[in-house]
Amino acid sequence: MDKIEKERQKEKERQAALRDATIANAGKEAIERYGRAASEHIKAYTGFEWNNQATGQSGVAKGLRDIADSKVHPDFEYQNMKQQAGFSAEIKYTANKNAENMIKGKNARYRRANDVGLGNDQHNDVGEVGADGSFCHNADGTVKGGAQIKFVGNYKTEGDIIHSAHKNVDHLAGNGKWAKYQNDDVLVPSEQYQEMRAYAARRSSELLKQADKFERQGKNLEATELREKAERYQKAGRHIKNSHISSREAMDYRRQPGWETTKDVLKTANRAGLEQLGTGAIIGGVVATAQSLVHIINGEQEPSEAVGEVAKGMAVGGGAAYAMTAAGTIIKGSMQSMSNQTVQALSKTNLPAMIATGVYQIGRSFYRFAKGEIDAVELAVELGEKGVGAMASSWGAAVGTLVLPGIGTVVGSIVGYMASSMIYQGALQAFEDERLSWENRDKIHAYVESAKAQLEQETEAIERYYVNLYARRKQVFRSGLQQVRRASMRDDFNAFAAGLQQIVGEFGDNLQFHTFKEFDEFMNDENSVLDF
Repeated sequence: MDKIEKERQKEKERQAALRDATIANAGKEAIERYGRAASEHIKAYTGFEWNNQATGQSGVAKGLRDIADSKVHPDFEYQNMKQQAGFSAEIKYTANKNAENMIKGKNARYRRANDVGLGNDQHNDVGEVGADGSFCHNADGTVKGGAQIKFVGNYKTEGDIIHSAHKNVDHLAGNGKWAKYQNDDVLVPSEQYQEMRAYAARRSSELLKQADKFERQGKNLEATELREKAERYQKAGRHIKNSHISSREAMDYRRQPGWETTKDVLKTANRAGLEQLGTGAIIGGVVATAQSLVHIINGEQEPSEAVGEVAKGMAVGGGAAYAMTAAGTIIKGSMQSMSNQTVQALSKTNLPAMIATGVYQIGRSFYRFAKGEIDAVELAVELGEKGVGAMASSWGAAVGTLVLPGIGTVVGSIVGYMASSMIYQGALQAFEDERLSWENRDKIHAYVESAKAQLEQETEAIERYYVNLYARRKQVFRSGLQQVRRASMRDDFNAFAAGLQQIVGEFGDNLQFHTFKEFDEFMNDENSVLDF
């Protein structure tokens, strides 16, 4: 690969890194929501500590893996497994509700009665909890979102499902042990739900017709009994609710909870990636458009070619957004579900998104290295620039969000990444010179040997120089960043620019704007050009 082509590849890689960092910061909010949802699925598997501040009770909630470790009597294997699958359904129902509410930005959270200290409650297996960890109540005293969960019956064939659905409705409308649930919502397996509702309505209608017939015959007592029974079927139909979990799924959570939980986390990550795909495509298209405009102005690209490059940029941007958001969701979900408090705290920052971006970018650099497009030194340089750029992009996005939420996040991310890239490239110049010297080591070896004594003296002088140089730069960086931080808190543009100028000036560069007035004049001047 010739030098010109290498430079083009470097520029493309820098543009790709800018795009990825911007996409990562734009996807932070999605990673936050979907990552928290993923953590709910993981906690449903592992269990978690609960605390009911209203009653002072606390404990450790059972997870799916605990249910899977439950004992099974060889003579009652099916009955034991069905009962335990019902417990698994309770755990997954609350996890699914919480995960969906987190994705949609809703505050409602659900728990099992066991996980608020109520044990086997007669009316509510699950319900909504407040900030104190206890069930919330409606004005009439009932538990908000409270419901019984009944996963009873066979599901191997369609006939089994229909028979089980009818039998369960008869129990709910009857006078037996399920009569106590007649005023409670009852969550049922998804495969039984429609059939149970239809059967309840059909039985109620049949009973009312029979009651009318008895009335015409003068059998008023029998007619009244049938009407009361019809009302119980109507009531059962109203209280039957869909758990959105099938009996087969509940059994799978009982038998292989680890695999099923993994699938739930991956499904959540997939939803997150798909949600951000469009945003990534837009950002990729914007970056590609800007790059193509520069190439057209320089005569390096035809306008017709630019259309294809923009389309390609959108496709790559969408793919990058999907990959980084999905990965960030999994990383955040894993971190937030850990017991370590420090890791949990870090999961609430932009670290999951930065890790996902870093893995994606590093993977691309190693791929280029494996193909021989760059050598080991160039690989190290790329990895360093991407690391510094991602950090600065994240910080710039935070500042941009404070100034202008939404678009400010994207603009701040771009500015932060570009500024850091310029500074980093300047700092790497000394390293690049050293690399060239290393390539010529054979030619200068004889000279080094003959002038060893002189070089030792010069080395001492150089060491003193660099000690002073880096000490000064450390102070300049600290001072400049502190000024930028204070200025951003005060919305002081002039102080903000002065802080950046301290840092950039240390490398012999100069910011184009030093005051808001200069920036305003530039924006109103049609002939002005932005220099990077």
